[in-house]
Amino acid sequence: MATNATHHTNHPLPAGTILIDRFRILKTLGKGSFGVVYQVADEQTQIVYALKAFKRKFTSWEQAMRNAEVKAMIGLKHPNIVTCWEVIRHDDCLYMLFELLDMDLYRMMQMRKLNDDPFSHEEIRHIIMQVASALDYIHTHGFFHRDIKPENILI
Repeated sequence: MATNATHHTNHPLPAGTILIDRFRILKTLGKGSFGVVYQVADEQTQIVYALKAFKRKFTSWEQAMRNAEVKAMIGLKHPNIVTCWEVIRHDDCLYMLFELLDMDLYRMMQMRKLNDDPFSHEEIRHIIMQVASALDYIHTHGFFHRDIKPENILI
């Protein structure tokens, strides 16, 4: 039986837990200083998403909307930036619902190295151009990504 939970911790909740009376946690994708990212399935549609649960409490919608990440993700639409489908505040918890991209550049590099299949110069150029295009777009809109690294470049 699945449990219904509210997320006020930086400790991941177990698979099967229901968040926001709507999303079943399938697995934890990552944990950072601001919260936890889960792979979740919408209980009604069965569509699978990435759901970021913030550690900090947000006692009002106005407070949530002042969060820099929320402001950025609501306003930025670009083919090389992950899509944020919804921002949800439930029981003083803030969640961001994203399209699920199941690979990051770091893991892809590791897999390619293990298979003795290095990136070609053309592939490297293509990846760098996409990252540069996204960074140019966010900088033009007054935002800065402060944690560019292969683990944060989703493929």
